[in-house]
Amino acid sequence: MLSELFIENYILIPRLEIRFETGFNAITGETGAGKSILLGALSLILGQRADSQSLLNPAKKCVIEGVFNLTSPLINNYLNELDLDVLEQLIIRREIAPGGKSRAFINDTPVQLSQLKSLGDLLVDVHSQHSTLYLNESGFQLSVIDHFAGNDRLLNEYHTAYSNYQRLQHHCNELSESARKQAAEVDFLQFQLGELSSAKLLPNEKEGLEEELETLTHAEEIKSRLHQVAEGLNQGDEPVVSQLKAMLSLIRQVATLYPSAAVLLTRLNASIIELDDLGDEMMTLTSKINYDPERIGVVQERLDLIYRLEHKHHVSSTDALISLYNDIALRLQDIQSVGDNLLAAEKELVAASTIMLDLAGKLTESRRKVFESFEKSVLHNLGSIGMATARLKVDYQSLAEVNENGADRIVFLFNANPDGELRPIAKVASGGELSRLMLSVKAALAKRSLVGTIILDEIDSGVSGDIATRLGTMMQRMGEGVQLIAITHLPQIAAKARSHYKVLKINTPEGTRSEIQYLAEVQRIDELAGMLGGASPSAEARATAKQLMQ
Repeated sequence: MLSELFIENYILIPRLEIRFETGFNAITGETGAGKSILLGALSLILGQRADSQSLLNPAKKCVIEGVFNLTSPLINNYLNELDLDVLEQLIIRREIAPGGKSRAFINDTPVQLSQLKSLGDLLVDVHSQHSTLYLNESGFQLSVIDHFAGNDRLLNEYHTAYSNYQRLQHHCNELSESARKQAAEVDFLQFQLGELSSAKLLPNEKEGLEEELETLTHAEEIKSRLHQVAEGLNQGDEPVVSQLKAMLSLIRQVATLYPSAAVLLTRLNASIIELDDLGDEMMTLTSKINYDPERIGVVQERLDLIYRLEHKHHVSSTDALISLYNDIALRLQDIQSVGDNLLAAEKELVAASTIMLDLAGKLTESRRKVFESFEKSVLHNLGSIGMATARLKVDYQSLAEVNENGADRIVFLFNANPDGELRPIAKVASGGELSRLMLSVKAALAKRSLVGTIILDEIDSGVSGDIATRLGTMMQRMGEGVQLIAITHLPQIAAKARSHYKVLKINTPEGTRSEIQYLAEVQRIDELAGMLGGASPSAEARATAKQLMQ
């Protein structure tokens, strides 16, 4: 529940501190006194957006701080999720700088505005006069049933399952589209892969074949030249080797007479050995070189295949063709993996769908179980505020497909008369009836409320007299189960409150200002009498005020 509220430099409020009590708290004041300003300040610490125009003094920052007493495990769990300390009291602070920049704090720890908004939804339920129109909406009506049934945890589980299903469905759609687009590539890639595979290419094969073709093409010329050199070295009439051997003999004779010639002897002998070996090797090579037209045809055909593949794929080597082959094989493997991933994702989707539909079924069962008790509770409340002949029916429809809220559509059918046709609320309820119906719904939910504070902003619009008194009694009962803060202009309602606060507009030298005062018993009587009889209430009005407070 909200125990303290501090406001500084906000619109018409220079500085304000107020303590709220448990139970039913009433806030009254003249029109324009600043009741809506108070509610606006509270909305800021509940996560609503702000701007620099909210500042009373544009040169100073605005500070709004609320202190809440914690009783809800949901709030503790949320604080744990944010890694924030869980204390007996929760302090929320909002600061708005002159430039419009806003900061939010939970227990003095900076947080994002979205996080503050989520926490605010767990702390306070704010209902204004305009919010009564929500009662006409099917989505709001469904949330009312869920609240009455205590489906918060089940609904959270369903939302998680639904989000997971949506994510997996999107993933499956992406994989399916990818597989569809890639399917057109498969045949072409498989053809290319088959063509390259059948070529059985080897690394550097083209260069080797080109060299071999060059040799085969000039085989006779090469063989003739090599044979001539080989014969000149160690065959024929006057081979070079034989001549060198004769020279070696001459040097050997000189070496005995001239020792320095021994070095020349060694070098010449080495040359003879090398040239003799060179001649033998040339003869061997000569024997291996033969003109082979058939082999030329085979090599040329192989090269033509390689040249054709290179031209087709815009590359210039067999190594590049081999690399292309590997790339195509990997691409086909990737396409295959997309298909495998799609099958796996579809299995996950089926499993997620089963979980989601199971939870949707549990939601449906839980909702339908409370229809009758909800109708009775609301009708009982309506009876206590002068609408004993009203009728309410929860009309249920099963959806063909689930949505974010399950598989159900809820419509409240209503008629304030005993013999009128039950129709959707928007078509049959007047403004006053709608206010009383909304309050009856809120009263039915109050004891089941997970939030600690309910704020009603002039929900009593369109009612007066004895009905107003009955509304006050209902709010008094609501305050037994939850802290209720009601902004009202009806003395009959304010008189039933446990605590009464008055918003005042004061003219100062600095301008018009708003403040709020806690009213003691005598002050309450004066305020209620003024609401009954005007600025100068009579003794009779004071007596009536005392009677209303009993």
